[in-house]
Amino acid sequence: MLKTITSVLRLLAWPVTVGIVAIIALVALSRLENDLRSALFALCGIGLLAALLLVASRRIAFSVYSALALGLLVALPSMVKARMTGMSLHSFDLALLADPQMLRFFLTGFGAYAVPVLAIAACMIAAMTLIYRFEQPMKLKVKHAVLLVAAPLLMVPLALPGWASEGSYLFQGRHISALMVSLRELPELWADHPLTARVKRVAGVEPYDAAFQCDVQARKPDVVIVHAESQLPPEWMGAAPIAALRDTFKSQDGVVHRFGTETYGGGSWITVSSVMAGLSGADFGRMRQFIAKSLVGNVRASVPEILAQCGYDTTALLGMAYDQFSLGPLLTSLGIEEVHDPAEVGIASMSARDALYFDAALKRLQEKRAASARAQFLYVETMFTHSPYDETLEPEMVLDGEPFSADPVENEYLRRLVIARHDLDAFKEQIAKDSGPNGTIVLEYGDHRPMVELDSGTVQLADWRSDAYDTYFSFRDYGAATRPLVAPQRMDAAFLGYWLIEAGGIAKGGIIDDMAQLRERCGGRFHLCDDAGAADAVLSRRVESGLLTLRPLAGNSATN
Repeated sequence: MLKTITSVLRLLAWPVTVGIVAIIALVALSRLENDLRSALFALCGIGLLAALLLVASRRIAFSVYSALALGLLVALPSMVKARMTGMSLHSFDLALLADPQMLRFFLTGFGAYAVPVLAIAACMIAAMTLIYRFEQPMKLKVKHAVLLVAAPLLMVPLALPGWASEGSYLFQGRHISALMVSLRELPELWADHPLTARVKRVAGVEPYDAAFQCDVQARKPDVVIVHAESQLPPEWMGAAPIAALRDTFKSQDGVVHRFGTETYGGGSWITVSSVMAGLSGADFGRMRQFIAKSLVGNVRASVPEILAQCGYDTTALLGMAYDQFSLGPLLTSLGIEEVHDPAEVGIASMSARDALYFDAALKRLQEKRAASARAQFLYVETMFTHSPYDETLEPEMVLDGEPFSADPVENEYLRRLVIARHDLDAFKEQIAKDSGPNGTIVLEYGDHRPMVELDSGTVQLADWRSDAYDTYFSFRDYGAATRPLVAPQRMDAAFLGYWLIEAGGIAKGGIIDDMAQLRERCGGRFHLCDDAGAADAVLSRRVESGLLTLRPLAGNSATN
């Protein structure tokens, strides 16, 4: 056995073998990167890494194989991310992968993807260790070392593909080269906030005399916001209508309203941040995935804060751990007094039925009503329809109309959707039976579409006007004296929370009036408002009034 291993290592260390492997890698890269120019650019990056390893180790085979192995380990998660969201891996994503909680989340929630990647990584580390120990170090003069590093270093900018300057480069199905291009954007972590330049262009904006005014009314209805994970009418995704879902997405006016999100297949925290803080994730550019982290401690007169100051107790039930994606700290900083994660309410699994979340919500609501005369605000996340969809949940349940699709992944999503909507409708029935002393408003929204529609590299996601970003929102009141529901055909997430406060007659003036006027002027769109100056003016007024502080992510002391 030892003799066989030695022979294999000798063959791998043979310069001819190393050269053949490098040629094969170039061919594989050309297929992986979609074109030869991108493959050459990626090869320059891998060559630079190999040169640095050679200078450090003095071992040619080890350096070449290690650089190629690292390239593969970059490509694999990038391909997985592209399959889920349409976007290739970005250098900013490495910050998420370095978080132990995030690694645990990926391992438990996406084990079918993460475990094979980690297994491949472990095998590669073992192989590289054996090659390193077998291969004898070579002598390398300083001038040769400088040339080895300088050559690929100079070639990298020369080989930069033309698509690197396109804003949609992450959506083009390239992986190693896209990650290399994204390294140029690392300084953005310390640069001015993406909104700073827009705000500075607006002149003569006066701060608010008052950020808002609570409506004086005898009856303040309780308010429940339901974060409906990955939910929307299936026919909007090209699936056949399902009888059990015929009316479940309708608002009390009989209409299914479109809801504009700014993420696809994942990134729930982006939508939550937009709803609660009244800001567009798309406005954050490459920093979008860090929107929750960047807003901690930097937003005043948020939706939860207005509710709290207008006489509401505020509670949130999360679908993930408190610190996951900085969402718990954000909601706390926005004014939610009690933020509970699943473990605190006895939910142990991401795949738990939404009924468990709703049972916990009803229990909290009843306890709060019994303990306080104040109105109640409750934010509830759900998780049953969360990806991936390669495992059948609640397999013992047989649903009318199954199978809903010939595709097993799509069918599993639709099964979960039917079950989730049953649980949500049952929750609303319980609210209807006991709507509290002043009634209850229930607002629900789909946070993003599921990753069952689009393949890797779909450029459709590069256009914020794409239907791929549309889900739904629904509004019903139970025993509450509210204004009639009047909403745009499509409302962006940034408007939804302030619209709820306005529709519920809870507060007015200041930022609430500004957001209402902007919503009407822009047809429910925020980031894509045709009158971009009007949106910038509202943002500028928030900054001038001390309601919004724009800091570089790396300089946000509230998150460090």
